[in-house]
Amino acid sequence: MPRRSSILVLPLLAALSACASVQTQVTVEGSADDRARLEGHWEGEFESGDSPRNGIMDFDLAADSDVADAVVVLTPHEPPPPPEGEDRIERRGPRPGPLVLEFTWIRIRGDELQAELRPYDDPFGGGEVVMSLRGEIRGDVIEGTWSAVRNGPAPRATGRWTLRRIEGR
Repeated sequence: MPRRSSILVLPLLAALSACASVQTQVTVEGSADDRARLEGHWEGEFESGDSPRNGIMDFDLAADSDVADAVVVLTPHEPPPPPEGEDRIERRGPRPGPLVLEFTWIRIRGDELQAELRPYDDPFGGGEVVMSLRGEIRGDVIEGTWSAVRNGPAPRATGRWTLRRIEGR
């Protein structure tokens, strides 16, 4: 990991460990063989160059289980300026802090993983957000894309995410 990234991720990892008591359980849909590919402890991050939606993820699946402990911590930053000619949505109040998000479902089929998070209030105001993830499993790494659709005036946000198996299997 580049030095700049590690400097930014360390405070996020501290936030994640502080949130350990709020980890949520979610059913992992898929065959026993497919779920076995997810066994272990995974850590990762998600980011976007054009959205304030960035953060870290933590995922644990025990052998022979279909229930995972999973948590996503959204660590919003100031959004980039809007394209020329578009109005910026003004945020009121203090800068939002980390927000713990929960999975609604996780599904695995072969090398493909899909998931959706429970809707959450946009920390920058303006409606409810639904975030979904798609990824490809390659050994001890899962990489993919995410999209967040907001019920409000802002457009859909997209980005990339990565999980790495730290322990297990």
